Amino acid sequence: MKIVAGDYFGKNIQFVCRCCNCVYEVESKDDWNIQMIFPNYCSFKYKVPEYGVTCPNCGHEEYLGCDQDDLIGTESENLHCPWIPLLKKRTDWNERYRVEPIRE
Repeated sequence: MKIVAGDYFGKNIQFVCRCCNCVYEVESKDDWNIQMIFPNYCSFKYKVPEYGVTCPNCGHEEYLGCDQDDLIGTESENLHCPWIPLLKKRTDWNERYRVEPIRE
């Protein structure tokens, strides 16, 4: 058996759209849809990235979640983040794909 599409560990990160079956790639952190969120509801001094991607063919948005390491020590520490733990296994995650939290 071989992976034809959706290979998270190839040269780039591939996704298969759930709506139109388009196969597309995320080549760097610039390709993410990032929404910065406040994980501490009482403190607005720390924002973490919430990752997502949008299919370039049909526009379907796929929610990926937050990096659990960014949530340690916050009120959202136990927030379920479906995809990021898998993507973090890439050896180039920190250099190419990770978006840094914002500390004010």
